[in-house]
Amino acid sequence: PDATCVSISPHVVPTMVDVSITHPACDSLVIKGQKMLACASEREVMKIDKYKNIAANENMEFVPLVLESTGAFGRKLIRNLKSLAMQAEDERVMSQREFLLYSRASIAFALHRGNGRVMQCFASAARVKAIESSVA
Repeated sequence: PDATCVSISPHVVPTMVDVSITHPACDSLVIKGQKMLACASEREVMKIDKYKNIAANENMEFVPLVLESTGAFGRKLIRNLKSLAMQAEDERVMSQREFLLYSRASIAFALHRGNGRVMQCFASAARVKAIESSVA
Protein backbone atom coordinates (compact mmCIF):
# COMPACT_ATOMS: atom_id res chain seq x y z
CA PRO A 1 0.00 0.00 0.00
CA ASP A 2 1.00 3.61 -0.54
CA ALA A 3 -0.01 5.06 2.83
CA THR A 4 -1.58 4.44 6.21
CA CYS A 5 -4.14 6.92 7.51
CA VAL A 6 -4.80 7.24 11.20
CA SER A 7 -7.06 9.58 13.13
CA ILE A 8 -7.06 11.02 16.61
CA SER A 9 -10.74 10.13 16.75
CA PRO A 10 -11.20 6.80 18.57
CA HIS A 11 -14.14 5.69 16.39
CA VAL A 12 -12.15 5.91 13.13
CA VAL A 13 -10.43 2.70 12.07
CA PRO A 14 -6.86 3.11 10.75
CA THR A 15 -6.84 2.63 7.00
CA MET A 16 -4.27 1.52 4.45
CA VAL A 17 -4.68 3.10 1.04
CA ASP A 18 -3.23 2.44 -2.38
CA VAL A 19 -3.49 5.04 -5.14
CA SER A 20 -3.83 3.82 -8.70
CA ILE A 21 -4.59 5.40 -12.06
CA THR A 22 -5.95 3.37 -14.94
CA HIS A 23 -6.13 4.46 -18.58
CA PRO A 24 -9.38 3.25 -20.21
CA ALA A 25 -8.19 4.15 -23.71
CA CYS A 26 -5.13 1.86 -23.68
CA ASP A 27 -5.20 -1.10 -26.07
CA SER A 28 -5.79 -3.71 -23.37
CA LEU A 29 -8.73 -1.82 -21.81
CA VAL A 30 -10.35 -0.04 -24.76
CA ILE A 31 -13.34 -2.43 -24.95
CA LYS A 32 -13.90 -2.47 -21.19
CA GLY A 33 -13.27 1.29 -21.05
CA GLN A 34 -16.42 1.95 -23.04
CA LYS A 35 -18.49 1.22 -19.93
CA MET A 36 -18.42 3.99 -17.33
CA LEU A 37 -15.98 3.24 -14.47
CA ALA A 38 -15.44 -0.37 -15.59
CA CYS A 39 -11.66 0.04 -15.57
CA ALA A 40 -11.63 1.77 -12.18
CA SER A 41 -13.92 -0.89 -10.71
CA GLU A 42 -11.72 -3.69 -12.01
CA ARG A 43 -8.62 -2.04 -10.55
CA GLU A 44 -10.38 -1.57 -7.19
CA VAL A 45 -11.14 -5.30 -7.04
CA MET A 46 -7.56 -6.13 -8.02
CA LYS A 47 -6.12 -3.89 -5.28
CA ILE A 48 -8.53 -5.21 -2.63
CA ASP A 49 -7.56 -8.79 -3.47
CA LYS A 50 -3.89 -7.85 -3.21
CA TYR A 51 -3.97 -5.88 0.06
CA LYS A 52 -7.03 -6.80 2.15
CA ASN A 53 -5.23 -9.55 4.12
CA ILE A 54 -2.22 -7.35 4.81
CA ALA A 55 -4.53 -4.66 6.22
CA ALA A 56 -6.55 -7.19 8.23
CA ASN A 57 -3.37 -8.58 9.81
CA GLU A 58 -2.63 -5.03 11.03
CA ASN A 59 -6.23 -4.50 12.26
CA MET A 60 -6.78 -1.92 9.56
CA GLU A 61 -9.18 -1.36 6.71
CA PHE A 62 -7.95 -1.17 3.14
CA VAL A 63 -9.28 1.31 0.59
CA PRO A 64 -8.16 1.47 -3.04
CA LEU A 65 -8.10 5.07 -4.29
CA VAL A 66 -8.51 4.63 -8.04
CA LEU A 67 -8.86 7.24 -10.76
CA GLU A 68 -9.20 6.90 -14.49
CA SER A 69 -6.80 9.02 -16.54
CA THR A 70 -9.84 10.69 -18.11
CA GLY A 71 -10.73 12.22 -14.73
CA ALA A 72 -13.32 9.76 -13.41
CA PHE A 73 -13.07 8.93 -9.70
CA GLY A 74 -13.52 5.29 -8.65
CA ARG A 75 -16.48 4.49 -6.43
CA LYS A 76 -14.36 3.59 -3.41
CA LEU A 77 -12.41 6.85 -3.73
CA ILE A 78 -15.67 8.81 -3.75
CA ARG A 79 -16.95 6.88 -0.73
CA ASN A 80 -13.68 7.51 1.13
CA LEU A 81 -13.78 11.24 0.36
CA LYS A 82 -17.34 11.44 1.68
CA SER A 83 -16.28 9.66 4.88
CA LEU A 84 -13.35 12.06 5.33
CA ALA A 85 -15.68 15.00 4.67
CA MET A 86 -17.96 13.85 7.48
CA GLN A 87 -14.97 13.56 9.81
CA ALA A 88 -13.77 17.04 8.82
CA GLU A 89 -17.19 18.46 9.64
CA ASP A 90 -17.42 16.50 12.92
CA GLU A 91 -14.04 17.89 13.97
CA ARG A 92 -15.12 21.39 12.86
CA VAL A 93 -12.29 21.62 10.32
CA MET A 94 -14.59 22.58 7.45
CA SER A 95 -18.01 21.72 6.09
CA GLN A 96 -18.52 18.53 4.13
CA ARG A 97 -19.26 20.59 1.00
CA GLU A 98 -16.03 22.61 1.36
CA PHE A 99 -13.99 19.48 1.96
CA LEU A 100 -15.42 17.68 -1.07
CA LEU A 101 -14.97 20.69 -3.37
CA TYR A 102 -11.39 21.23 -2.23
CA SER A 103 -10.34 17.57 -2.27
CA ARG A 104 -11.92 16.81 -5.66
CA ALA A 105 -10.35 19.89 -7.21
CA SER A 106 -6.93 19.06 -5.71
CA ILE A 107 -7.05 15.47 -6.92
CA ALA A 108 -8.26 16.48 -10.39
CA PHE A 109 -5.48 19.06 -10.67
CA ALA A 110 -2.83 16.51 -9.65
CA LEU A 111 -4.20 13.96 -12.13
CA HIS A 112 -4.21 16.39 -15.03
CA ARG A 113 -0.78 17.68 -14.13
CA GLY A 114 0.46 14.08 -14.23
CA ASN A 115 -1.27 13.55 -17.59
CA GLY A 116 0.54 16.65 -18.87
CA ARG A 117 3.89 15.24 -17.74
CA VAL A 118 3.18 11.98 -19.55
CA MET A 119 2.42 13.93 -22.74
CA GLN A 120 5.66 15.92 -22.34
CA CYS A 121 7.65 12.69 -22.04
CA PHE A 122 6.04 11.28 -25.19
CA ALA A 123 6.65 14.52 -27.08
CA SER A 124 10.31 14.58 -26.00
CA ALA A 125 10.81 10.95 -27.00
CA ALA A 126 9.22 11.64 -30.39
CA ARG A 127 11.52 14.63 -30.98
CA VAL A 128 14.60 12.58 -30.08
CA LYS A 129 13.47 9.77 -32.38
CA ALA A 130 12.87 12.26 -35.23
CA ILE A 131 16.32 13.79 -34.75
CA GLU A 132 18.00 10.37 -34.63
CA SER A 133 16.24 9.18 -37.79
CA SER A 134 17.11 12.39 -39.68
CA VAL A 135 20.79 12.06 -38.73
CA ALA A 136 21.01 8.39 -39.67
